[in-house]
Amino acid sequence: TLKYVQAFFVVILLVMLIGVTLATSWANDGIRVWVEYQNGYKAGVEEDARKMGAQFHYDFNRLDSFVVSLPSRAAERLAQNPRVVSIEPDPERYVARNQDKKKPVESTQVVPYGIDMVQAREIWDADEDGKVDKGVPTGDGMVVCIIDTGLYADHEDFAGMDLVGGYSQVDESWFEDGYGHGTHVAGTINAVNNTLGVVGVSPGDISLFIVKIFDNAGAWVNKAHASDLVDGIYRCDEAGANVTNMSLSGTRPSGKEQRAFDELYEQGVLHVAAASNDGLEEYHYPASYGSVISVAAINDQMLVADFSNFNDQIELAAPGVGVLSTIPYMDISTVTVGDEVVSGYHVEFAGRGEASGPLVDGGLCMESGDWAGMVVLCYRGEISFYDKV
Repeated sequence: TLKYVQAFFVVILLVMLIGVTLATSWANDGIRVWVEYQNGYKAGVEEDARKMGAQFHYDFNRLDSFVVSLPSRAAERLAQNPRVVSIEPDPERYVARNQDKKKPVESTQVVPYGIDMVQAREIWDADEDGKVDKGVPTGDGMVVCIIDTGLYADHEDFAGMDLVGGYSQVDESWFEDGYGHGTHVAGTINAVNNTLGVVGVSPGDISLFIVKIFDNAGAWVNKAHASDLVDGIYRCDEAGANVTNMSLSGTRPSGKEQRAFDELYEQGVLHVAAASNDGLEEYHYPASYGSVISVAAINDQMLVADFSNFNDQIELAAPGVGVLSTIPYMDISTVTVGDEVVSGYHVEFAGRGEASGPLVDGGLCMESGDWAGMVVLCYRGEISFYDKV
């Protein structure tokens, strides 16, 4: 349970001093940057930025910084202001998509393999009678903040769950989730123990606060930035969150973002983030900051997932392949070959609809073939699903 996580995991805080200078290679059109000013000189720097046509996104007094979009030449001029401490890019952040997201079972509750792999039921159902034992730690009283695509709050597996509240950066409905990723994460954490769907690591007792940072189409339409994430974790902190959960990442670090994570960690907030799903050794952020627990993915055989990132900043590996959890819609995909109907799962980024044609073996689909009008069977491995599509 999360109480046990906080009791037994000690994260070594690595303070990395990152000096980021204004890149001369930035384009002359609009860029989005952090501007740090000397304490006490905010008003003057802000006035200069507005005169240069800056569009303000955030004002972080905690960091003596604001986030603006402005022409790169204007940013270069602003950097010459003696009251400006630094100007650095505001890097993008993306949803770390679950490569094998599965739909929930409708009629009978199923215990996903990952629940027992992390020994969750040994804590709250030691007698294995399917019920939460009396007096056991279940995460009751803890607040987990999920920063993602929102939450489908009307799902049956969330009935009776304590929602502290939420906030959306992209629309007015943090309690809706058109994409499904945030709802999927919430079910893994907190789906109630009933006769429906699935059960979570801590079944229904954790309080949730939701920050919707991506819209209902996911990150491919509206990109999120490090400053959006900083705004998100500050809102988590204001809501009393003990834990922040982030299945998102970006390839570029941000000094201001790291500072915000470090400060909240020092105040007792546990940060958990995905190492990312690119199958590479490279660092992704915020997971690779020293104040954030970086989590890789393994399958039901406890083998590293072929899509999981791997590097020396990863502290934990958790079930992340074929994860059965809650989603806000029914996603049914089938292939019919002769009289046999085979069920499957929609591959992200692929089109939807109906098609028919001769079946052809595409192997690993490392490159396209002469497949016009055909149905191609592609095996997993070597390259990502995105590249196969």
